[in-house]
Amino acid sequence: MKLPFSLTEKAPTVLKDSIANVESEIILWQCPKKMAVAFPAGARLALYLRTAVPADITAGTVRGYVTDANKAMKAKFLEEPIGALMAGSSGGAFNIADRQKRFLLHAGFSRETDEYIIFTFEGADVADDAKTQLLMEGTQFLQV
Repeated sequence: MKLPFSLTEKAPTVLKDSIANVESEIILWQCPKKMAVAFPAGARLALYLRTAVPADITAGTVRGYVTDANKAMKAKFLEEPIGALMAGSSGGAFNIADRQKRFLLHAGFSRETDEYIIFTFEGADVADDAKTQLLMEGTQFLQV
């Protein structure tokens, strides 16, 4: 069965605080059993990071990786400044509804059961996991 899919911070995801000035995992999502996902080139992505204060994080680099189930293979699909992914936010307003202001993935990829999608952040500010917001749109394939 083929259905639309949105990967968000509310999915069964591990969210973590970042570490200042160190590339650190902030989002870790593992593809569930009997499911695969695909995100083609041009898929929309929005990521919003804030500090615990709270304040928008406007400087730093976000990287996206795909790994196998054992995390032995790791391939980068994204490396962008955080400002490119923040969906036209300003003054703390994450504009997830404005599809025109979202970042478009340059390269497509897919993940199957037990494989991972990982986002990292490297910057002077510390991203607070409780304030992280994510939306990445793709397709899911379910075994029924």
